[in-house]
Amino acid sequence: MHIQLENRNQNTITSYDERQLIINGMTYQNSIIITAQTILSPWLVSSANKLTITTMTSMIQFNPEVIIIGHSNLNDRLPLETQQWLSQQRIGIECMQIGPAARTFNILLSEGRTIVAGFILT
Repeated sequence: MHIQLENRNQNTITSYDERQLIINGMTYQNSIIITAQTILSPWLVSSANKLTITTMTSMIQFNPEVIIIGHSNLNDRLPLETQQWLSQQRIGIECMQIGPAARTFNILLSEGRTIVAGFILT
């Protein structure tokens, strides 16, 4: 069994639902961008299908390996143009419901990956 100590200097999501995230004991009820060290709130995005290259700039500035978008509307899809541009930049992108997005963020964070997550809260 390997035991790894958590890095307490990282932003870990401890609770979530469609209306809020709790990160390091603080409650956020607006859409938000989160990295290991940074929280940007509010993030002025209302749906995944409106994420353009321009609206993704605030996420790309962190030079992520992976971007995760957490949202609650299963019909929202990232625009194809944005997906293609991110692929050309060698940045992975995943859109998923808020719960799986929060869990995936925490796992990748614990692995030391350079990750940025955007949560679109209703």
